[in-house]
Amino acid sequence: MFCKKCGNALYDDCNFCHHCGEKQPAKEEEKKEPEPDPTDATLLFAILILVAIGFYFLYVTGHIH
Repeated sequence: MFCKKCGNALYDDCNFCHHCGEKQPAKEEEKKEPEPDPTDATLLFAILILVAIGFYFLYVTGHIH
């Protein structure tokens, strides 16, 4: 592990850099990646399902031959 400010080598469990004094992020913060926003995919899937149900309804009622 290296200091985010000065690049000095650190032990994995260090909270502060012993060279520059910069506070180091916790391991959870370091490896945390933003999760993708599923809203767009969910909305697209819901629209496709509604369109499929609409076509099925039109086919069953005889409006589409």
